[in-house]
Amino acid sequence: MPPVAIGAVMRGSAICRVIASKSSSYTAGDFVTGGAGWAEVGILPAKELIKLDIPSNGRVTDALGVLGGTGLTAYFGLLDVGKVKAGDFVVVSGAAGATGSVVCQIAKLKGAKVLGIAGSDDKVEWLKELGCDDALNYKSMSTSTNSSRVWKLIGI
Repeated sequence: MPPVAIGAVMRGSAICRVIASKSSSYTAGDFVTGGAGWAEVGILPAKELIKLDIPSNGRVTDALGVLGGTGLTAYFGLLDVGKVKAGDFVVVSGAAGATGSVVCQIAKLKGAKVLGIAGSDDKVEWLKELGCDDALNYKSMSTSTNSSRVWKLIGI
């Protein structure tokens, strides 16, 4: 991908509210996502947009996370590439991040044992609340302590 030209709109995915449309696919007020870039207003081809279907208990911003690229990365990476199934042992590096936290939850739903790795004690506690079987702070624990906790978690 070429660099962004000086004076051009910075590339990026965005959630947009349709102001007006000549397309039969969208009406004013619809929320869509697409490569609108960093702009307050834009004119975009209808074929480059996806209409958002937010669940009744969801928020529009969920399309930037669990209902968008973050969730899709976690879902397909774990299930299609990793082929995780019940009884597997899943170690998630960056487990307290956007994608990692979704990976942890999907792995648990699939019946796997999950070990989350994060960089602070607060994140470790949050990962346990999230449902990880255990979590480690890679910044503060010794290798021998980590190893014994991992072996205990997987039953060795």
